[in-house]
Order: sequence, then structure tokens, then C-alpha cells
Amino acid sequence: MKRKFFYVFISFFFLTGVAVYFFLNKIPSTKLFFPQKIIKSEKEADKLFPEAYFSIFNYHQQFLDVYGELIAKKKININQKKVLIIIDSHSDIYLNNFHIEKNKKNDGNWINSLLSRYDDIEEIYWVLPEVTKGEDLKSRFWDSPITMNHGLVFRSGPAKIELFVNEKTGKICFPGSHCSGGRKVIVHKRLLDDSFWSELRNREVILTIDDDFFIYDVKGSFGLDEGELKKPDDFSLTEEKIKEKLQVLMNHLNNYQIKPIFISCARSIDGYIKEEYLPLMDNFCCFLAKNSKTEIDGVFLHQCQVGDFDFK
Repeated sequence: MKRKFFYVFISFFFLTGVAVYFFLNKIPSTKLFFPQKIIKSEKEADKLFPEAYFSIFNYHQQFLDVYGELIAKKKININQKKVLIIIDSHSDIYLNNFHIEKNKKNDGNWINSLLSRYDDIEEIYWVLPEVTKGEDLKSRFWDSPITMNHGLVFRSGPAKIELFVNEKTGKICFPGSHCSGGRKVIVHKRLLDDSFWSELRNREVILTIDDDFFIYDVKGSFGLDEGELKKPDDFSLTEEKIKEKLQVLMNHLNNYQIKPIFISCARSIDGYIKEEYLPLMDNFCCFLAKNSKTEIDGVFLHQCQVGDFDFK
């Protein structure tokens, strides 16, 4: 009798747990991926981004090498038009063709090279940190007309702009400039919480994340001394705040069913980030790597710990 009661008791709790699992998965706001289960599974079908290739690098311009290799291996269809989502404190777009003339590329202009080498990118969503809308930075990033920072970097201007790329020279032409012709590329400026994600549901998406979006260094990312900030609290970073933003990103990708074909992380070391938070971002990138097709050095994956990053 006691044994029968024991089996009934165990069965009841098992069935209750299964019911709760499926109930929560029906509610978008609580569907937080159960990453422990997903990371441990080696089946492609159980991964969040089974069709996405993944890479991580120290500097964002290394995106070019990985993307070029994926195209050369025919893992990415160059004939399919794509949207680039760049989550970054910087646009990484120059307003001249210095990178072509001097055969140089760096973190500030790698998108120029991307656009001039490959014609599959037709639209860019530059997602900026919320602090750029604050009192200290709004005039630099949103309120002023299109300007050139030191004659080079695209930063200010409207939330939507049509740029034109000269494929031969790599030069970026913008409204009001004296150059003309070239392939049109639409650039949007957005914040992470904006509603643009719904527009990308059925698009071919490339997602690249710069760590300096989440763990920016005020001087390195924005050129400001902390002593001159009007509202220094706006720029404060905590592990809790960073995780909240990472969760927002993952919720958008999940709720709008955005499945990138290529995901990358740029660590942006050497002055652009608060390096004390770099392990947290590395763990997040481990989570992405283990839920994608991995095209990175095995050393990085070896350093990843199952369950390092959790969305609960």
C-alpha cells in the first residue's frame, strides 16, 4: 500500500512539472529559453540559433575576415539581400574612403570595407546605448545635423538616412554632400528598447555585438572625462544592469522570432570597455556560441562553462 502511494505521489509531481513547463513556454514574457537544457544538448534542433554561424574576436574589424571566409566557403549566400544589426557605441562608418586609399582598416571604418566589398547588405540598424539620448550625449548623437567627427566618423544626424556607397572607391556619400551615385544603403539609428525588431521578423539578418555597448568606458567610447559629466549616474555600470540589457536583447530576438544567419561578438579591448566586466560578456558570448554553429577557435569554447550565463 505504501509503495503504491509512493508511485502515485511521484507521478503527480512529475505530471505537474510537465504541465507548468509547457504553460510557461506559451507565455512570451516567461519564455526564457531554459538555457541549461539547451546548452547541454548537442542537437542542432535544440539550439536557439541552429542556422547561425558564430564568431568572437578582439577587434570589430576582424568581422571582415570571418565574413569573407564564410562567403568563400559558400556558407553565406552573397546573392541574398541582408540586414546588418550592429549593437555598438560607434557607427564604425567613415564618411570618406581613407581606408581604401591607405589600405588601412580599423574599428572606426570596417563597415565601409564591408559595403564596398559585398553588395548583399542593403540596410543597417545601428543600435546605440541609451546614454546617447541623455543630457551629456544627445547633442552629439541625435540633435545635431550630419557631421564628421575629425572629418571621418559618421555619428550625428537623423534616425534614418540613405547613404550611397561607391563600390570602386568605398567612399560613403550622404545627403548634402557633393558626391553622387553608388549603391543605396539605408541606415537606421535606434535604441535597444525601440520597436523596430518587429520589422526584422522575416528578414535575412546578421547580428554583430560590440562589448562597448554594454560595458562601455566613458572616455574610450564617448571621448568624455568622467569629471565633466553632467549626470554621471546615467553612465554607471553594475552587473545587474548589464544582465538586464542582455536579457532585453534575448527577449527581442525570441519574441520576434529573429534568427540571424551570422552572430558575432567584438570584445573591443584596449580602452573601449570596463574590463572588470569582460568575463560577464565573454560568458554571454559563450551562451551564443553554444546555441549557434561555431566558427571560432576551440580555445574559446574550451574556456566556456556550461550554465555560465542564465536567463532566469
